[in-house]
Amino acid sequence: MVFVDSDMEDDSQSGSEEDMSNQSDDLEEEDDDDDDQSVSEVVEVSDDEVKLDSDENEDGNMENEVEESRKDKKKKRKRPMNKKDKKKISSEEAKDLRDKEHTYSSNLYRVQIEELLKEISLTDKIQKEAQKWFIDFRNYLLSCKPSKPHAITDFEVLLKGIPLPLPADITVLEDSNEKITWVQPSEIVMIGSWQIQAAVNKISCVDIALELPMEFYRKKDFLNHRYHIKRAIYLAYLARLLSERGDVVQFTLQQGNPTKPALLITCSHFKVKIITSVSKLFKASRFSPTINNLRFNHYFQHQQKALPDNEPEVATPNYNFSILTDVLILDSQTSVHSVLRSCESYTNATKLIKVWLHQRGIDKGYGGFTGFIASAFIVYLSLTEKIDRLMTSYDVLRTFFSNLAHLDLTSNGIGLFCANNPSDISIADWHLQFDVVFLDSSGKLNYTADMSEFTFKRVQREAQRAVEILGRNKIEGVQALFLTPVLFIRNFDHILQLKSCDIQTLLKDGKEQLFLNHSGFQYPIIISVFGPIIEQCLGARVQLVDNELIPDPVWSIFSKPPNANNNVVRFGFVINRDTAYKLIEKCDAENSFRVKSFKDLWGDKSHLRRFKDGTMCETVVFEDKHQLLYQMLSYIFQAQFDLKSEMPGLSYFDCQVENVVEKDFNVTKKLTKPKQVTYVKGKRKKSSVTDFQQLVPRQLDTICSDASLVFDDLSKVLRSLEGLPLEVSSVQGTSSILRFTSVHPTPAQHFQSSKCWGGIIPTRVNGKIMTLNKEHALSKVPKVVEPISVVLHLETSGKWPDDVEAVDRLKCAFLTRIGKLLTDQFGLTVQIYPRCLDVEKDGFIFRIKLTHYRELIMLKQRLGVDGVLKVRDSAESMRLEKETLLLPQLTTTLHSFCRQFEAFGKTVRLAKRWIASQLLLASPLKYGSIGDHPDCRFTEECVELLVAHIFMSFSPYLSHPNEAQVGFLRFLSLLSSCDWKSTPFVLNFHDKLSKEELSAIELDFVRRRSQLPLLFIVTPEDTCTSVWTKHLAPVFLYRIQLLATEALSILETCWKSDTLDYMTQIKKVFRTDTQEFDILIHLKKSMNPHSCDNIDAKNAAQFHEYVKSAKVSLPIIDFDPVQTYLSELRRSFGHVALFLHNTFGGSVIAVVWKPESFKEQDFAVSTINAKRIFEETSVVPDVDEIIESFEILGQGLVENIERLS
Repeated sequence: MVFVDSDMEDDSQSGSEEDMSNQSDDLEEEDDDDDDQSVSEVVEVSDDEVKLDSDENEDGNMENEVEESRKDKKKKRKRPMNKKDKKKISSEEAKDLRDKEHTYSSNLYRVQIEELLKEISLTDKIQKEAQKWFIDFRNYLLSCKPSKPHAITDFEVLLKGIPLPLPADITVLEDSNEKITWVQPSEIVMIGSWQIQAAVNKISCVDIALELPMEFYRKKDFLNHRYHIKRAIYLAYLARLLSERGDVVQFTLQQGNPTKPALLITCSHFKVKIITSVSKLFKASRFSPTINNLRFNHYFQHQQKALPDNEPEVATPNYNFSILTDVLILDSQTSVHSVLRSCESYTNATKLIKVWLHQRGIDKGYGGFTGFIASAFIVYLSLTEKIDRLMTSYDVLRTFFSNLAHLDLTSNGIGLFCANNPSDISIADWHLQFDVVFLDSSGKLNYTADMSEFTFKRVQREAQRAVEILGRNKIEGVQALFLTPVLFIRNFDHILQLKSCDIQTLLKDGKEQLFLNHSGFQYPIIISVFGPIIEQCLGARVQLVDNELIPDPVWSIFSKPPNANNNVVRFGFVINRDTAYKLIEKCDAENSFRVKSFKDLWGDKSHLRRFKDGTMCETVVFEDKHQLLYQMLSYIFQAQFDLKSEMPGLSYFDCQVENVVEKDFNVTKKLTKPKQVTYVKGKRKKSSVTDFQQLVPRQLDTICSDASLVFDDLSKVLRSLEGLPLEVSSVQGTSSILRFTSVHPTPAQHFQSSKCWGGIIPTRVNGKIMTLNKEHALSKVPKVVEPISVVLHLETSGKWPDDVEAVDRLKCAFLTRIGKLLTDQFGLTVQIYPRCLDVEKDGFIFRIKLTHYRELIMLKQRLGVDGVLKVRDSAESMRLEKETLLLPQLTTTLHSFCRQFEAFGKTVRLAKRWIASQLLLASPLKYGSIGDHPDCRFTEECVELLVAHIFMSFSPYLSHPNEAQVGFLRFLSLLSSCDWKSTPFVLNFHDKLSKEELSAIELDFVRRRSQLPLLFIVTPEDTCTSVWTKHLAPVFLYRIQLLATEALSILETCWKSDTLDYMTQIKKVFRTDTQEFDILIHLKKSMNPHSCDNIDAKNAAQFHEYVKSAKVSLPIIDFDPVQTYLSELRRSFGHVALFLHNTFGGSVIAVVWKPESFKEQDFAVSTINAKRIFEETSVVPDVDEIIESFEILGQGLVENIERLS
């Protein structure tokens, strides 16, 4: 980016004509050379074509003509060109070429910006239509006759059934004898962005200001809401006239202020907002922020409150601002628009900024950062010479974000006034009345008077993110900044919700000044009261606190205005994960002021403590990390407002989805009661010791962490084995438990005998299989014990055979040797299989597989028909590559990734559970091919990488997810809105891929798009095949998109509603509607080993705590009859139907018939399976026989089969 200083600008302008003419001459000479070259190429090509034709033509006359034409063109080219013949480019064209060359790092990036501007700009048709409507509207108003005079107390007669659009507590005094007459406005002006061609399509309204006539008001009508009452009567009467005219008229609010209604007229292609102005009625000095214009005794007369005689009236800056905006609105518009209108780059940048603000929802309602404030900030940058008219809109945009991110208007306000025309009040005094200060050109109006400190800090943080996104110069930057909506609930980790109606009694005591200043509007009062308390309470535990802006309501002109004090006020927190859940809150002992405020805040909960390092300070200690921030805020609110119980109307959303969905395991722990000593006749007597069992919850993250530690110990054991012919070179895990993403990880446990399973489940003790009584029928299955898969690599050696079968036999011998050494040297219990080795260590089962580096090459080698050895991928080689190379690398990468982002593992578990609940998650035990029919659903690794993408590329949000709940919402948003066809997911872990490689991947994606999977995921180890989504069927991808949209809508509606039961709604999201399938196979709960994982299960799974002992029993591993039954169904009937099942405790197998399989086929012996003869020569599937086969295959497992269609 090139910034031009004012001095440099003057120099460049002084010699611009001479320099520009020279530059244009050079450009033209280059263009002439290019034209000559292109002409010669065209002639040569046409000459060759003519020669080919001349060989067929006997005359050859055409060849001579072409030769003569070439000679003539060469002669013309040799003639020198005069300056008059040259086509000069203008200075604007030269500037445009130069700017586009240096400003944009990518031509596609520039094209995106230009296309976006075209899309958001108003068309000429809409502008002409709006202008025509405005002329008709103006003529209509000027033709309206004045109304008959009415007493102001009889305004209902004047309005004829239209309620006054004001809050109920702002009423007309009964003792007022004033008469009121509606008259035509003295001036009708189109203001706003439409006036300067800076409006944004479908966002900006046509703003029309009506200058109210001076005879409509009296001299002191600015006092005690008289102005607001007359203004509302004027607009209500105008609404009646426009409704009779046939316009679609509604009431709305001006910038969210309940005392300032506005008219909203809906036209075919645009909307019109009508507001008022009184630029000639009142003096602006009368509305200084230090003056009172709303008397205490007048406002509180209905509450029988009075100001003491010796106490002065308190200033009402916000009340004054509500009137001052109407006084200075036309002057402010003129001063701002005069600068913007002078430069097209300014107006284009303003359009982009408006879209950016609108997508984040920070331009709406009371206290929003409106488009007009953004326009005024651009004017400020122009006045301070930080931007100039030579800049492109992209340069102006970047400068806007950069300055907005660094200018702190909460402590150092700014203004548009000149140095020789300063404000009457110092900036410091303005800060005493308002949180944010940004003054107009007169120095009397604060554009950000209603804006809270929290909203401005949010805007600053968003600007910082925008600078970061633009600095990356990536194509998706335009998508993140301008095209993606950022909802409040997805942007913040925690949401605190307060109901205004439930806490209004808490606000009224001692808050009369706030009620007076804001005319009883509780939204800004709640923010000003609770905001500082929240910020002081949470401190460094949060990165950002912000309040959600409430959009302007719209209601019928024949209805009463909605109660503005019945809204829900929400605070959002971006937490600091490193400090958010610390159980100790300390105070800086060196600062006496902080110590006093700390003790005042925490009260009796604060105590002076001494720490191990010798320091002493005031400290607050908490007991539980679960919802710690909610505990802190709840206690503070109770202490601050002297409540005996929890504050009413308080809701907190942080981990509700986790609490409902995730179920921790219960571990049966054997405990011993302490010995009790009794004394009988003075002699000591020992009591008996009793043992008892207690259920202790074990969190999933703790289980994964324990498994990771035991895996590290096993790796050290394997590397230290003595007596192996080849040393162990590497030990890599591949299970999801090592990635902290396993939904139901098997905890370390004491494996019991199989007597509790009916006596037929064999148990292995020290490698020997002990089979118990087999006469009893199996009535219950044990819980699944999933082994932790481990891939073992040995050092290289040239003595390995070149035959795959021989390699398998040698690997089996190595595994046998390793198992014997583990038992002899370390006393571990093992079980040897031909292809793997099961090892028990510290309560976990590990399944070790051995791999040879040349085995993959041998599987790819195939002898062709011509006798040449060719290297090609096969199904077996791809499976081996995935299991022994790609999956270990992915596990290592995601293990470190989970350490970096603590919420990653929980988010993945929620995502897997939701996709599984929709029956679209492949089995975690056997996700690969099943016979000739691969499982075409989402693999676990695919889900993990999609979630990792959310954490790595968290644009356009403020931060990566710090809680699993917000991460899950963003995951659903990604699924619901992503364009799979044009979006490759590139996960550049640890920045292993260079910029050149990334560019090559993007080009290859475009070139080979038709050959690649619909969902294309790139990692540093897999840049071209997307192995984890290779078999994913597009139909499942489109289905998950629809389901994610519906789930997202339910959850976000649940958070916003104050009546819905969130637990019921969350469970609704994690269920699927089974009535849309063809057949339902209901399974017996007792035969489902994952039944405890179901969302509706009452009890969590229970395990016996691991106790180290000399005699260890190995359980049956991977015993899952449901998955075995599914595999058999897919192998036998996969060509006829799809079989879908919830891996995590699903009680139903859903069957969907494949339509193409029901087409008639010619009779043949190979196609007669599960078919019946149709019309003698054809066969079709025999549905009755297939369903009967379902029941036979699932005998003992299937409860019943329900046929829906």
